[in-house]
Amino acid sequence: EIDRLIPRYWYWYIRSRTEMNDGELDILFAEDANGEKYDMAGRPTMFESIRVKGNTPSNGSHPLRKFSLIDKVDNHPSFNGSKKIFTSPFWDLIQSNPIDLKKNNEILELSFERLNLTRLAIDHKYFGDFMNAPVNPKKRKGISRYHISEFEHSFNLAISNIPDNLDLLALIGALYRESCLTFQLNNANVLSNYFQMVSDSCLNTEWENPAGALLWDIAHERILYGNFEYVTSMRDENNIYKNIPKSFGVIVNKLDQRFKDRFG
Repeated sequence: EIDRLIPRYWYWYIRSRTEMNDGELDILFAEDANGEKYDMAGRPTMFESIRVKGNTPSNGSHPLRKFSLIDKVDNHPSFNGSKKIFTSPFWDLIQSNPIDLKKNNEILELSFERLNLTRLAIDHKYFGDFMNAPVNPKKRKGISRYHISEFEHSFNLAISNIPDNLDLLALIGALYRESCLTFQLNNANVLSNYFQMVSDSCLNTEWENPAGALLWDIAHERILYGNFEYVTSMRDENNIYKNIPKSFGVIVNKLDQRFKDRFG
């Protein structure tokens, strides 16, 4: 189901940025094996098949279409950046087992890289420079209604200039899983609030996207509630918890002037 939702989500993202219908999009992007354009009558129904069946766009291996539709659309000025939808770590996040720590770490590292963020461990010499939330909680920034923690203040600062997107949602979801597994439950509560907010923007309300509404349900079930079939043991016979990395650290945006001053 998710494999079919990925191209559908991409399709509705494209449609949100244009007034063109399926046929007009086919005419704009389709070409035959010789690179010739089609007329309306002879065009392949590429976009309709994506919308209706969830077919994955051609990658250049189709005998009649020697081009990558994803790349062609991404190279169009009206749809630049659309390829990132297909390559987002968000898709791995909602399909990976919550207890798969190696995979979760891979998603975190990729998300940090794509969002131009990094994380400094508590013993890093510059940790205190960035974990510098005001002592008075009322002066801290965040989305919590009541007490805003130092973690929330620093996290809010790191992502404040990043638009809501699937990569940010992947980062928040992977951090949430990590925080749950390392028993940083206050941080997990903060991250669940951010996950709600960003998923509402990306999957529910940013544009009319039927695939996004279903993805919202799936993401909440699998990320926030962990509805996978897996078994663990409180005795931890396989040393699962022993090998969990510590999640407590400060997340920093590399565009932050303080980061530039210290790391060049």
